[in-house]
Amino acid sequence: MWECADGANRETAVGGAVAAMRRGGLVILPTENSYVVATDAFSLRGTALLRRAKMVPESTPLGLLVASPVVVSGVAALVRAAHPELDANNVLNRLIRTAAPVPGAAAGQDPLYGYGLIDAEAAVSATTVPSVSSNPLGDLAEWVRLYPRAE
Repeated sequence: MWECADGANRETAVGGAVAAMRRGGLVILPTENSYVVATDAFSLRGTALLRRAKMVPESTPLGLLVASPVVVSGVAALVRAAHPELDANNVLNRLIRTAAPVPGAAAGQDPLYGYGLIDAEAAVSATTVPSVSSNPLGDLAEWVRLYPRAE
């Protein structure tokens, strides 16, 4: 258990939580008004433990939060806090370059899985991420032009 209210232990806590989930463990996260039990959605051990903890039968699908904008923006905030010298383009680049590959997904940007599984620990602690001078995701205005009513 880590106390993170003052931010001093935040990096240690995130690293410990990520390591626990990689081992197939559960992590309990506080929210505004309750708690969330989290695990690696691709871990058989982790999802089995989550089912037992929440008393969810095998016949019922688990509700999984895999890559929501809230999770990505939270990791981006961690990166920005650890590396205040980075601009937005380089924070995005760090998230992309440290993402863990998804087994069976195409290398690079996969149409279903994007750039892979966001890896908060790697995004914060990686030492060899090259700098970029422009948005690694391309031009947002061009995307909006191509997909004005994206579904």
